[in-house]
Amino acid sequence: MLAAGEIPHQLKVLLSDSKIKKVGRLVNADLKYLQEACQSSTPFVGGLDLAKYAKDRRVISNATCSLEDLCAKVLGKRLNKNLSERVSQAWENEVLTASQLSYAATDAYAALLLYQALSPIQVPKPLRKHAPRGTPVLIYSTDNTVAIAQGQLSQADCTVMQTGSKSFDNIKITSSHTVVDVQEIFVPGAIVSSH
Repeated sequence: MLAAGEIPHQLKVLLSDSKIKKVGRLVNADLKYLQEACQSSTPFVGGLDLAKYAKDRRVISNATCSLEDLCAKVLGKRLNKNLSERVSQAWENEVLTASQLSYAATDAYAALLLYQALSPIQVPKPLRKHAPRGTPVLIYSTDNTVAIAQGQLSQADCTVMQTGSKSFDNIKITSSHTVVDVQEIFVPGAIVSSH
């Protein structure tokens, strides 16, 4: 069908509906390929790339990982991706083999499981002013590109100085300087400016 530049009308409607998420790895490239192959004037939209989705949630540090890597990291499962099956020209056949159907179903199911596992994880955002003690925080490298540790705003009592401002261990606490209890280090040996 696709080799002839055709796909069913209902599939075109689904692929062009921005409200319907199409979840996978490099899914936007697949959508573009399908749109061009069937010469659709309506863009195929709604793609959600799982690697970027995971990176935004700080589950992985690099959005170039494969679906297999995501399955291992997020689900703790191994996803077999047979290279000869994946790049086979047999995908152009009108009738797919049982092996191809299994491969496609496994790929789609893995994407669904990854999306379901990642969705509850919130995307980190800047702390609001006067965030309460115990608020979870990420500590970033000096260029703000890599999360190097995680923790929470400290429960430690701060003393009130004569000026009315707060301090901890003789360090002035302000809206941009606070005490964090580090709970996990992602990048051992990373330099954090403190005090």
